[in-house]
Amino acid sequence: MGLTGVTEPRLVVSSNLADTSAVKYTTLSYCWGPKVDADKQLKTERLTYDSRCYGMPLDTMTPVLRDAVVVCRSLGIRYIWVDALCIVQDDMEDWARESEVMGLVYYHAYLTICPLASRSCLEGFLGPRPPGMQIDFCSSLEPTIQGTISLYESHNDRDLAELGLPSRLESGSGFDLDPPKDLDISLAAWSTRGWTFQEEHCSFRMLYFGKNMIHFTCTTWGTSENCFQVSGDGVQGPFRELFNSFSESSKSTQSAEAEVAPWESPAFKASATWEVMSPLITRRMFTYRQDIFPALAGMAKAAAQVQNDTYLAGLWKKGLHRGLLWYIPTPQPGSLEVILANLQSNPVYIAPSWSWVSTPGYFEYLAPFYYSVSEIDAPTNSHKMFAMTKSRPSHIRQEFTLLHHQILQDGFSLYGRIKHASLRFRGKLLRPPSTITMHPKSKSAGRPPFGYFANNHGSIYMDWCITEKTELPPGDMVLFVTASCCQATSNEVLRWQANPDEDHTQGLGERAVRVGGDVTMEEAIREGESCLSCADGRQGRNAWGLVLHPTQTAGTYYRVGAFVLFGHAGGLGLFEAVDWQEVEIV
Repeated sequence: MGLTGVTEPRLVVSSNLADTSAVKYTTLSYCWGPKVDADKQLKTERLTYDSRCYGMPLDTMTPVLRDAVVVCRSLGIRYIWVDALCIVQDDMEDWARESEVMGLVYYHAYLTICPLASRSCLEGFLGPRPPGMQIDFCSSLEPTIQGTISLYESHNDRDLAELGLPSRLESGSGFDLDPPKDLDISLAAWSTRGWTFQEEHCSFRMLYFGKNMIHFTCTTWGTSENCFQVSGDGVQGPFRELFNSFSESSKSTQSAEAEVAPWESPAFKASATWEVMSPLITRRMFTYRQDIFPALAGMAKAAAQVQNDTYLAGLWKKGLHRGLLWYIPTPQPGSLEVILANLQSNPVYIAPSWSWVSTPGYFEYLAPFYYSVSEIDAPTNSHKMFAMTKSRPSHIRQEFTLLHHQILQDGFSLYGRIKHASLRFRGKLLRPPSTITMHPKSKSAGRPPFGYFANNHGSIYMDWCITEKTELPPGDMVLFVTASCCQATSNEVLRWQANPDEDHTQGLGERAVRVGGDVTMEEAIREGESCLSCADGRQGRNAWGLVLHPTQTAGTYYRVGAFVLFGHAGGLGLFEAVDWQEVEIV
């Protein structure tokens, strides 16, 4: 871009630069807007590539790009990365390749510019601000200190109503102040878009241009024009840990890796980061839902390299027994027939039924990966909340053998869009132990629309919900067990998932033996090898798995839900007399 208006911006090929590691550059995180606006966006295509390298007059750029150039020049930064210009938009190979490294592009950027006030590429962000109220003041203690205070409207109930949110009084928050940046973000279309997720969470520094003021954040500190400040770890880019782990892994030798405790290894950090991150992107919107894979490609590639693991449509091969166990707290109303019809005739393939990407909406993991040490954080029958306290890994284990996996890519990237995917297992199938009683969502207790087996057997989570209590016959549905865990390290979560109309006081009463004093993660992992609950053959293990329904092809199944069977009522023992067989899920 140059540092003055004399130089005409042009496209620069990074391989032509002498030392790219020394280049200071910014990135732009913004909304293209609706298709009618996006079509007017200045882009790089195969026919325009050469001309972009010679120059791009400012008057050919959309307002948001022009303003970004002004900001960079004001900061003395010569280079900026913009997706519309730095990716050849009609070259699918280049698009796939750049999608894989996009996370690193934002990770290494000196600064990311984020025009929150712009809803599309046709809206600039450096124009006049909304008029404020000017109040003259003069110090009563020192008359020479005088000036003007500018007051600007922040959140109001009208803005909240437009967002479909309750007013401050309705929500019980009164007039407590939220960080100004968060208020501006909540009003911005930018925060709802899927492509901006990776850009936000990978950036080191961000300069936000909000509706009323500018905000700045880095990894440990943030401030706004009104002098509001925040500090602490994770202020900006909480998922940069994924790339931090990638850097640590790249620098470590195998011998050094062997000396690192498992819970301190880059692989452990990457796995934990992915478990937290993956549900959050499902809250974002995509114009084309199949773009969710490319939008995560950079982070997925980093996680794969750190963990030395195989990426399976949003899940990981080594932790497949846990990754398969997801459910939707607020599924769409429907029925088994509607779910099957959508799976069989969806005109655009998004993901296999066993991947959380297949179903729009926020998801959560079902099986407890950790259990708490102190008694104060145990959830009740009606509340899921946990206190922030020490935890240890649950003693969860795999209950199948993965025989084969197939992921057919729709393009050139291992982490991009897919055309088809399947998993073939050696495992056990069981008919549901009873009719399923499905309940609608409980607003008073905050419980999702769970279903329940009879006789305290367990709970079931279908991929749809109902509006009235319904008895669902098992029909052709079967239960495929994927994981089990001792009661001592998983019962505390199950008390919230159990049928509130049944008495589970005795059955789910066991909790892990507490260890006094400071408990290290190493001690927790060792405990799993000598857990009395795991070793007690008389005590049933809690079991989790998928609810499957046959497809039109013999031997293959769709996932239509997930389940848990309680150890005290049979649990994993219900599968004991069942023969092993091959199971393919698509």
